[in-house]
Order: sequence, then structure tokens, then C-alpha cells
Amino acid sequence: MLLCGLGVAAGALRARAEAHDIQRPAAPIAVSRERTQGQWLWTARDREIFERARSAHPALQAAVFIGTIECESGALRTKRGLSPESAGNQPRALVVRLSDSVHTCVEQQAQGDFARGLDARLAELLSEVHATGIHFGELQLDYDAPVSKLSRWANALGYLKEHSLRGTELWITSLPAHVEQPNYGSLMRGVVTGHIIQVFDTGLSCDAESGQHLRAALQAQGMPYRVGYGTFERKGVSAQHAHACWLGLTQSWRGDPGASGWWVFPAGMSYSDSLAQLGEAP
Repeated sequence: MLLCGLGVAAGALRARAEAHDIQRPAAPIAVSRERTQGQWLWTARDREIFERARSAHPALQAAVFIGTIECESGALRTKRGLSPESAGNQPRALVVRLSDSVHTCVEQQAQGDFARGLDARLAELLSEVHATGIHFGELQLDYDAPVSKLSRWANALGYLKEHSLRGTELWITSLPAHVEQPNYGSLMRGVVTGHIIQVFDTGLSCDAESGQHLRAALQAQGMPYRVGYGTFERKGVSAQHAHACWLGLTQSWRGDPGASGWWVFPAGMSYSDSLAQLGEAP
């Protein structure tokens, strides 16, 4: 997700001008979870920005990136990130990133072997976390799963929930191309608490038509969700690909069934204007 969403087919949404006419399988109406307002902490600089932002917005919560899981020579390996104590002893969430290299292990390993290997890596990380004595509210797994492998991803998540993540509130990141799949909700409901839909660096144009299709797709999945915003900008992008555009376009979604708040990714940059906009009433 958080810096690697580009290249995952956002065209899956744009190519469907008539998508609202397609009959989807009926899904349960999602029940919203706690409406979290938070910032991802990926670096020490992000922590400084978080402390300043929280002074102006006391409800702001932290999600601390604690490690990346990669596929090296056909095996899963872990690289540590920030200390889980980076935001005090009670962060709202801890985040583990699965790099795009993990696609190779998903492809090459038997389904059970991949699930067990991932479970072992997470068990190691969480053992280290528990040794610090901190308490966290949820674990977020950040993985840009290939659309063709969503079923295998859901299977692995189910295994994790029965083993290393038993009793842990689990959220996953999602991309527009994921939620456009008719079976995404049926795969993930009952396995994860909810998902965090990324609306930056996906290649999806920020316009009324794309927003309408994405909003409808989110509702069709019948899952709690939070919106993941980028509060930084890349040089040379058009207005329709500016991250700030999504802050305004999604404002009216906040009362939708399943809508459960937001997370922001600042990429080391202050975001007071974005925070003020997120605090405005829809």
C-alpha cells in the first residue's frame, strides 16, 4: 500500500462506466466500527509530525510501522521497522508491511506453506512486541495483494486468525482494484475486522465518476472500512491525481454504512491543512 500502490490496476474501476447496472450478489449492510482518526508513523520524522498534529487534534491516534516481511530466495524474511513503543505504551495500531516481493512466495509456495511461513514471521514480531509490555488496539497488515491471488490471501489471513493473530483485531489495507472484485467482501468478511481503502498513489483519477464507482463498490462489499489518505503531494501530478482531491471527494462518505474513520500517511511532511479539512463536517 503506503508507497507501492502504483501499478495495481486502477483501470478496473475506470473501465466500468456502466458498472452500476451490473447486478452484484447481495451483501449484508456493513456495521461501522469505532470511527478512528489516525496517522501512520513510518519514520522518526513521522513521529515528530504526529506529536505536533495531536497537540492541535487530541483525538488523533497512532499506527506504528514495526516491520516489513519480504520474500528472499523463496523464503519469508523480516526487517524491523520502528520500535513499537514509538508512540507510547498504547498505540491504536501496529502495522506490518508485506513488500511486493512477497508476490513471488505467494506464487511459488504451496498455500499451506505460505500461510505457515507468514504466521511464523508474525509470531516472532508479536513476541517482541509483547516483551515490551505495550498494549495495542489492532494489527494492520499492509499488502498490495495481486487481484488474482485474493483468494489465497484470504486463506492465509484465516490461518493467521487461528494461530498467531488469534484474539487480535485485524485490519488489512485494500486498493480500488480489490474492492471492485464482486467476491472481495465474501472472501474477507469473518476473517478481518475491516479494511483500509487506499485512495492515494493508486493511479485512480479523483473525479466524480471514479468516486461514485468506488463508493458503490465499498458498499457492495458489506465490510467496515476506513479511508487511507496521502497528505503529501508528488511533483508534477495533475489536479485529478493530487492526493488532496480525495479529502474533499470522500467527505460525504463518512455517514455511509461501514465507514469507520480514516488514517493519513504524511511521508514526513506536516499536514495541518489536511487535518483541518478532515475535521470539517460533511
